[in-house]
Amino acid sequence: MVGNRSAVNFFSLEILLGFALVFTIRISQGYTNPSDVAAINSLYVALGSPSLPGWVASGGDPCGELWQGVVCEDSSISSVTLIGANLGGELGDSLGEFSSIKSITLSNNLIGGSIPTDLPATLVNLSLNNNELSGEIPDAFEGLPALINLDLSSNNLSGQLPPSMQNLSGLTTLHLQNNQLSGTLDVLQDLPLKDLDIRNNLFSGPIPPKILSIPNFRRDGNPFNSSAAPLPPPTSSGTPPPGLPFFPGPASEQKPPPWTKTVKTRLDHLQQKNQTLENQGSPRIQKECINCSSAVFRNIAISNPTFHAQMSQGKKRNIQNAKTA
Repeated sequence: MVGNRSAVNFFSLEILLGFALVFTIRISQGYTNPSDVAAINSLYVALGSPSLPGWVASGGDPCGELWQGVVCEDSSISSVTLIGANLGGELGDSLGEFSSIKSITLSNNLIGGSIPTDLPATLVNLSLNNNELSGEIPDAFEGLPALINLDLSSNNLSGQLPPSMQNLSGLTTLHLQNNQLSGTLDVLQDLPLKDLDIRNNLFSGPIPPKILSIPNFRRDGNPFNSSAAPLPPPTSSGTPPPGLPFFPGPASEQKPPPWTKTVKTRLDHLQQKNQTLENQGSPRIQKECINCSSAVFRNIAISNPTFHAQMSQGKKRNIQNAKTA
C-alpha cells in the first residue's frame, strides 16, 4: 500500500515538474508567435514608439503580457485596437507579417504616410479612418477575401479606386467619405455592399445601377454626371435638338422637319437663347408661344415688335436680354 502511494506521489511530481518546465520555456522564449512579435515591434517603431503600456521596440510577449489594445487567440495576435491614442508616425510596411490577425483599428489618431501595399490576408476589419493618411489607395486587395469592413474615411487620400478592390468578395461596408478620391465607382459594382459612404470626394461619371441599389448608399458632395437621360431616337428623319429651335431662313420658307409631328400641339414651356426672330417668326411657334405657361428667351434679337408685345402678355414671362431688332 505504501509502495502504491509512493508511485502516485512520484508520478504527480513528474507532472508538476513538466508543467514548470513548459512554463519556464514559455517565459524564456515568449508565448507569442515570433512572426507576430516581429510585426508588432515594427509597427510600434513606425508609429514613432508612442507611450503604450507593454509595447516595446524589440522582443516582448504581446500574448503573454498586457499590451494595450492587443488581443490574442492562443499564441497569435488576433486584433490591434488603438482608438484616439494620439498616435503619429506611419503604418510602416510590416502589417503583412501578422500571421492570422483579423482586425486592425487605428481610428482617430494622427497617423500619416501612405497605406501599406502588403496587408494581412486574414483581415476581416481594417479601420484607419480619421487620420492623416495621404496618397493613393494601393492596389493591394487582391488576396483579402475575408475583408468585410473597410473604413478609410476622413483622411487625405486621392486618386482613383484600385482595380483589385473588385476582388473584395466579402466586403459589405465601405466608408471612403471626406477624401479627395476621383474617377468612377465601376470597380465596386459587383461587390456585396450594404453600406457605402463616398460623400465629399471628387467621384464623377455615371453611377452604375447596381450601386444605386445599395441599401445604405450616401454620395452627396461629388461631381457626378447629373445630366438628364438622352431623348429617345426620332421615329422619322431629322435629329431633334434638346429644345425647340427657330429654323433659319425667311418665314415663308420655314418648314418644320418631320420629328416635330411628335411634339404636342400646345406648348407648355419654351426656352431659347442666342437666337434671332426674323420677320414674323414661325407662325406656329408664335401662336403656341402666346399660350405658353412659361417662356424663357436669353440673348434674343426680335425683329417683330408685335410678337414681342404678344409674348409679354403671356401667363408667365421670363424674357431675359431680349431686344427688338
